[in-house]
Amino acid sequence: MVSECDVDKLIKINPDKTSQKCSASLNGKQVRRRKQVIDIIKGSVFVTQYQLLGGQCHQCNKRYCASLPDDVPKGLFSDTVHAKIALLTGKYHLSKSEVKSLLKDFFKLDISTGSISNAEHKVSLALKPCIDELEKTVKQQQVIHADETSHFNKGNLCWLWVATNTIFTLFKINPNRNKDAAIALLGGDFKGVLVSDRYGAYNFVPNHKRQYCWAHLKRDFIRISEHDNSVVASIGFSLLSTLKSIFSIYRKTKNTTETLWRNINLRRQIFTFYKVLRRGRNVDDDKAKRFCKSLIKHRNSLWLFCHDSNIAPTNNHAERQIRHAVIWRKKCFGTQSQRGILFVERILSVIKTCQHQSINCFDFIKQSLLSIQQKNQILSLVNSNT
Repeated sequence: MVSECDVDKLIKINPDKTSQKCSASLNGKQVRRRKQVIDIIKGSVFVTQYQLLGGQCHQCNKRYCASLPDDVPKGLFSDTVHAKIALLTGKYHLSKSEVKSLLKDFFKLDISTGSISNAEHKVSLALKPCIDELEKTVKQQQVIHADETSHFNKGNLCWLWVATNTIFTLFKINPNRNKDAAIALLGGDFKGVLVSDRYGAYNFVPNHKRQYCWAHLKRDFIRISEHDNSVVASIGFSLLSTLKSIFSIYRKTKNTTETLWRNINLRRQIFTFYKVLRRGRNVDDDKAKRFCKSLIKHRNSLWLFCHDSNIAPTNNHAERQIRHAVIWRKKCFGTQSQRGILFVERILSVIKTCQHQSINCFDFIKQSLLSIQQKNQILSLVNSNT
């Protein structure tokens, strides 16, 4: 509690007479409860104290006490403070100790590490309804990019998964990096097109609904081209040369009205590409041999971007979204509890989705907190785009 002399605003609240069984006046009104709310206004701490007055009815002798308005936060800090703390830790990669120092240095606000964690938890609860809606919507999208990266909870290795497109981004943390985790992210009945690397966890998506990332394939081609065996290396160089020609045609065609798949030069390069892969099936290297056989087997997953301009040939979009989470992990060293995991999933999803939709993230979080408190309609990141 802040001392009385440091209070910036004092509000006295009288008991609501409509709650009285009789209409008689109250005797001896006095302060029964005090409630302080700390806010940050115009760069400085602003303390509001609510004095809840009460008294005794002289007719029925029942004691009454005023109630707080619905828009008054239940905790010590305002929704503005909670939203700022969530953004400082979730968007700007500050650790809790750094947030504590920043609030003290800039706003002269002394706050404990536990209060920062509680603020994150309150924001997480406020964002849950909107994230539940976002999760259902992402699984129904026509095109989704997916990727995963390591995450640590209490020092144990987990995996942070991302499903994203140009409108929505959803993060999920799972202790596993397998098919079940991928299904939890996308849904077992995912009907859209998935853009990803060749990781086997995504194999539940049919080949004709999956676009392999050509940036990852290029890395494999480079690895083969650096092989000690000159025959194997020549396969890698040929694949790199063909890839360069294919994407030269792609860059020239993607901004025109011409359908890429109808381009005769592209078809010739694809024919050459498969010719090189067939040669690669017979080289004296097991990894290169398996790689070439796999690409021939999953050839339907190579060319979806040629038929639909909405499908990207690389998974760079997912990697750009997940980079924010990687920086956060390196700065904050992971999470320490299940509620910490939920906060990270939800705040990162909201930050990136708001960025896609040009929504002010601070305002969205603050309004979400207010909606939960006043039991109003939940804010949505979906309705404006459906």
